[in-house]
Amino acid sequence: MPVNNCFKVKAILLTISICLAGIAYAQRPNGLSATGEQDHAHILKVSLLSPFVGTLNVHYEKRLDENSSFQLEAFYFSGQIFNQQSDVRGGGLTANYRFYLTKQFPAGWFVQPFLRYQQYWPLPSVRLRNDINIQVGGAGIVFGYQLVAANRISFDAFAGPVYSRLFVNNQSVGNKYLPVFNGGWLRLGVTLGFLF
Repeated sequence: MPVNNCFKVKAILLTISICLAGIAYAQRPNGLSATGEQDHAHILKVSLLSPFVGTLNVHYEKRLDENSSFQLEAFYFSGQIFNQQSDVRGGGLTANYRFYLTKQFPAGWFVQPFLRYQQYWPLPSVRLRNDINIQVGGAGIVFGYQLVAANRISFDAFAGPVYSRLFVNNQSVGNKYLPVFNGGWLRLGVTLGFLF
């Protein structure tokens, strides 16, 4: 099986496994505490879109109060972009502050500013030099909606603008590169997760 298809299959299987584990946990007789759903202050999520672009993306959301949360995302990029295998791998972290406009964590409309850091590295076989260091910093804001089903399963969708800046060996580069890495772009996502 080609590397890109193998990664896609593994990412989809991991997503399905996490969702099934969440559903199984939610079906336990003592799955809910005596005080109800509001005791679930954590959500573990996976991106439903990432496997299609060769990426595994996991989100962790932590309740801060009744109308806000902090969310940390981590991703690994396998090098596959729309069924084309590139010679670059990468990873990154995104820190988000989510404000629920309905003042009702974990469900409802939200606005979410974020900061993002990404790092990419070419495979050794294609490096012209051994010290290539590709970094991308970004910031933006998304708007979206999250719903909760069966007291444990979350589903959210979001979209909004992001601005990124590309650095190669700690030097900022011009805008001739793809705007997804250097300039304004659109960030969007869909996640599925479970509360605990």
